Amino acid sequence: PGAIFVDVTVPLEFGKGDVMLRALPEGSGSRHLRAILPAAVPFVGACKTQPAGVLEQLDAPLDCCDLVFGDNKEAKATVIDLKSDGLALVDFTGLPPVQSGKVYEVWLITPGGRPDPAAVFVPDTNGSKVVLVNQSLNGYSLMAVTREPGPSGSKAPSEQPQMSGSLA
Repeated sequence: PGAIFVDVTVPLEFGKGDVMLRALPEGSGSRHLRAILPAAVPFVGACKTQPAGVLEQLDAPLDCCDLVFGDNKEAKATVIDLKSDGLALVDFTGLPPVQSGKVYEVWLITPGGRPDPAAVFVPDTNGSKVVLVNQSLNGYSLMAVTREPGPSGSKAPSEQPQMSGSLA
């Protein structure tokens, strides 16, 4: 109870000097893990949206987005890290409405586990909202979203995240 499984893996096979994406019958690593986890365990996954050729350039800085997804078939978020501007945009879709007096709150979480409040929002009637995170994502490893008291949110998360994903 209260646990969420977060998948940030990529199914790889290591051969004789090469690395290849492992083909799984479910079509992806996340679908494979979802299939073997108990149905009662909430599942969230995250992945980079960079092609392998860009990731192979080890001396070049990454300037990319994370794609975050979960069991809620409707709720999705895409993070656009505007590194040169020191801010990020998060495009949410399919979120369930929040109760009266509540807001969604975005948290940036350090590698040591400290959550820092980053933004509060209420989605539109379609469950969508583009949220400005008016700070750099540098130094953070995760992003999470919780429901908190409105209109200003909380100083610390008061519940398990509705969605989360890796920023690494």
